[in-house]
Amino acid sequence: MRGIVVIDQPTEDRVVGWHVSAGTGTAATKASAWVLPIDDPRIARLLTDRVLVTTPAAAPRFGAGADVAGLAFAIIAVTSAIDAAFAVQQNAGQSPRWPRLATRPPVLPARDLQASAAAPLVRWVTDLLGAWEEIERERLSHPVLVSRGGTDNRALPPGWPSGATFAQAA
Repeated sequence: MRGIVVIDQPTEDRVVGWHVSAGTGTAATKASAWVLPIDDPRIARLLTDRVLVTTPAAAPRFGAGADVAGLAFAIIAVTSAIDAAFAVQQNAGQSPRWPRLATRPPVLPARDLQASAAAPLVRWVTDLLGAWEEIERERLSHPVLVSRGGTDNRALPPGWPSGATFAQAA
C-alpha cells in the first residue's frame, strides 16, 4: 500500500483527490491534491495500490471506500488493549498519555465548492493517522508494550482498512 486517497466527485465532469501519506516514522500529511476531468486516464494510476476513502458523491463510481470511523475505532481498540497490558505489567502504574481521537469528521467551513465534501474527511484521516503515529511511538518506547504489536512501527492499526484498496483493472 502506498498511502490513502480521499476521493470526491463534486461535479458530473470532475474528480477531486487528496493523497494522504501513511508512513512509518513520519507524521501523516496531506501530500497532494488534484482535480481532473472525469474521463482522465491518470485517475486510475493515482489511485492504484492506495486505500480509498470516498465521499458519498464518489461512491457510485469508486465504491464505498474505507470506513474512517472504522479507523478511529481500530485505533481506540489497540490503545485500550495496550493500555490494559501496560497497567497489568506496571502494577497499575501511570499509563502513557494517549491522544484524543475524533470519531466523527470535523465541521469545516466550505471555502471551495470542489473541496467542501472531501476536506473534512482529509482532515479527519490526517488527524487520526497523526494520533496513530503518536500511539505507536509511545508503544515502542515501553519495552513491556513492544510485544503488543512487534518491534516495527506500524503504518496503520491492525484490521484497517478492510478491502478498500483500489486495484487497477488489467
